[in-house]
Amino acid sequence: MRMQVLAILILLIGPAAAGAGDTWLIADNSVINEGDALWLSVVSGEVFPYAEVPTGPERLATFSDLCGGEVREVSGYALRDGGLSIREPIIGNGIHVIGCALKPKLIEHADGMLTERRSLWHLNP
Repeated sequence: MRMQVLAILILLIGPAAAGAGDTWLIADNSVINEGDALWLSVVSGEVFPYAEVPTGPERLATFSDLCGGEVREVSGYALRDGGLSIREPIIGNGIHVIGCALKPKLIEHADGMLTERRSLWHLNP
C-alpha cells in the first residue's frame, strides 16, 4: 500500500533570538510504499535547498513521525549529505506527518546589520 509523507518543520525561536536564514526539512519522496526507505534532511541556509552550515544534532528539540494517532520519535540521524540526515524505512500504512522542532539559538549581529536589513526589507525601525 502506498502512503503519503508530509514533512513539517517547526522552529522554536525565543523572543531575544534573531533569525538568520531559513531551515527546511526535505524529503526525497512524498509518496512511498511501506517498508521503503525515506531520506530526510534538516538544512539551514539562505538559498533553498542548500545548507551553508549543517544543523547540528544538538539543535533538535524533537524529531517525530505521526501516523494513525501514534507518535514515534525519529532517531539515527547524523551530519551527512549537507545536512542533518537520515535514511530509514517507513513503518505503518497511512499518512505520515514527520516534523522537527529546533531549540532557540541566539544570533548576534554586527552593529548596524539589523538597521541595514530593515531598510532593505522596507521595514520601519
